[in-house]
Amino acid sequence: MTLYKATSDGNVPLTPNEEMEISAEWTVNESAQQELIIKDKTADLWKAADAYIYASINGAGLSILASGTQLGKPKCKSVAAWCDSIWAEYYVRKAQINVIDAVNLDFSILGSMPYTILELREEVAYLWQ
Repeated sequence: MTLYKATSDGNVPLTPNEEMEISAEWTVNESAQQELIIKDKTADLWKAADAYIYASINGAGLSILASGTQLGKPKCKSVAAWCDSIWAEYYVRKAQINVIDAVNLDFSILGSMPYTILELREEVAYLWQ
């Protein structure tokens, strides 16, 4: 395919050097666009994983979870494992991100948090009584 440029004499074919420069410029622009697409998809995936966890447990709940996990409480450890499974799945999906395919942002396949905040609180309530 011949590329042309507009001049005062009308459209004239590009020289081989001009074609190489334009081709290199297109490659750089395309590569930058692809990097942005992957960066955006990765950010969206992170937000989806984070939102899935935070739909069930907030900052106060996480502090209860951390205390119970450190003490080896079984319900807290179970919820911590659930959270970890979401992040493990995030990293699997992140490694598969490409420019073409859509990213699966649905983490519901990992199920609901196995215990409620109230159940976690019951396991560690003696800490503040």
